Parts: sequence; C-alpha cells; structure tokens
Amino acid sequence: MKKFFQNRGLFCVVLVALLGVMPMFADPVLPYSGSIADKLSNDIAALELIPDRTADENKQLKTDISALNAYHKVSTTWSKDISILKSLHQLLAKSSGYPVLIDQAAQNYLTDFETREADLRRTTEMSPRSSARVSAFRQLNAVSNILVKAEAAKTTRTLITQLSSAARKIVSASNATAHAAAAKVKLSSAVARIGKIDFNATPGQASGMNTNGILDFLATDNGFIRREIEIHLEGVTSETPATYELGVGANTATYTAVDPQRKSHGTNFTIHFHAIPGAETNRSVLIIDAITTNYLIGRFKFTGFSTNELNTADTNRVTTITNGEFQLTF
Repeated sequence: MKKFFQNRGLFCVVLVALLGVMPMFADPVLPYSGSIADKLSNDIAALELIPDRTADENKQLKTDISALNAYHKVSTTWSKDISILKSLHQLLAKSSGYPVLIDQAAQNYLTDFETREADLRRTTEMSPRSSARVSAFRQLNAVSNILVKAEAAKTTRTLITQLSSAARKIVSASNATAHAAAAKVKLSSAVARIGKIDFNATPGQASGMNTNGILDFLATDNGFIRREIEIHLEGVTSETPATYELGVGANTATYTAVDPQRKSHGTNFTIHFHAIPGAETNRSVLIIDAITTNYLIGRFKFTGFSTNELNTADTNRVTTITNGEFQLTF
C-alpha cells in the first residue's frame, strides 16, 4: 500500500510537470480562422512595442488580446469552431482589417460544409435501400436547406448563424450516412409515385438482370389493382452516377395497370403507359447511382403515354411516374 501511494505521488508530480509545459488551449479543428489569429498576434506585438500608447491603442490592445484568447479556446467540433468564429466577429467586426478576414473564414467554412454534404450525399446514394438510407437523405436535405440560406446570407453575422446550425446538423447527417452505408442488402425492390398514387414493390417483388451492357428490371405492386413498372436499358456502363434517357431508342420504360373491376372492358382490363421523352425541365430518365458487387441502385422518372384503345369515358392517356427509386440485387 505504501508503494502504491509512492507511485501515485510520483505520477502526480509528473502530471503537474507536464501540465506546466503543455499549452492550456487548442486551436479550432479546421484552419480557416488562422489568418485572423496571425494578424492578432502581429497587431498585439506591434501595440506592445509602443511605449506611450493612447487610450484608443490600449483599448485596441485589450480587444486584440481578448480575441486571441477566444481563438485559442478548446475546440473539438465544427460547432465549437463556428462558436469561436462568432466570438471573433463580435470582438473584431469594427476593427480595421478584420471584417474581410472574418468573412473569408466564414466563406471557407461554408465551402467546406458544402463539400462534406456532397460527399455524404454521394455515400448515401450508393448505399442499399433501407429506412436508414431514407433517414440519411432526410437529414442531408435539412443540412442542404441551411447551406442554401447561408449562401444567400446578406451579412457575415447571418452567415455565421447559418453555419452554426449547419455544423450541428452535419454531424447527425454524417452518423445517419454511416448507418445507411452499413445497412443490410435486401432483395430487389422499388418505390415510385404514379400520379398521386404510391407504388411500392417490396423486397422480393422485383427482379431483373444487368449483363453485357443491358439492364432489365421489373417491379410489381400487388394491390387490388396490379401495377407494374418495367425498364429496359442498353449501353449501360460501369461509370456511375450515370443518366440514361428513357423513351429514346432502345431504352424503354412501361407502367402497366391491371384493373379487375372495369366491367365495360371485361375482366382484368389492362392499360400500358409507355415512356416518352419529356421536356428539358421534366425529362424521362433513369439514373444509376451505383453498381456494386451485389446490387445496383438508382432512380427514375418518366412521362407515360397510353396507346390503348379507350372508350369516350377514358380520356386520360398520359400519366407521370416520379420519385422512382429501385434496387436490383444480384
């Protein structure tokens, strides 16, 4: 026991010695405020060399020292980084030469966060279909909305406020993206909106293949009215993300509905809507986001036109298929 306390005492002496030589602060995680700290150090050194400082010079020296101490506050998160930048803005917004440096630092944080959001979004796009993927996109969209507001900020103060919100939410979005990327790969599936109707082909209710540059995919929603979406692409490459036009050349997409109650047409009346090229602002396209070793995942939308022989009561020849998302599991 005596030896234990002797060793413990030695440990405490060593710890005190280390604390005596270690700096009791840490700079921001990201380096974008570094130029502000450099200028503060230079300005403080210059002011301290003045033997008979004026009252204004003493006031500026005090402000600069406070700002440099604020810069050296312990930071381990992006949110704390922005808190430090906010303090620098509050202290130095009226000091000559600093507003432009503070604004540049804020712009650099904005660019950094936008890059991180884009990288997280790409990772999420490549993840398999799951509830975690949906959650990750929801959180990334929240981050994106804040960054759009930051882009439109009229003042540096407003920009920093938006960056503070983004810094907090991007951490949650990063965690959600990690969960999405680690999600279990389920059987082939698809979802979409057919006009105002939800289309949902649950895992196992879709099938297809992707070989020799040809992708075929069929998804079925087995509700009372049987609905199917069938897609055929040619010229598919390993490059992703890649966009393919639908309703052009050999690339086709068809939405089919089988209605067992349309007595005027007999039992199991079937109507097909074939993809046609849309306007530039509303194109009929399929986007392949990723092709991995065991699944292919992507999105689609198209305008469907029916060539069925309809009676005078059936005037709806065009429908829209939007928010399509599919996974083909190999």
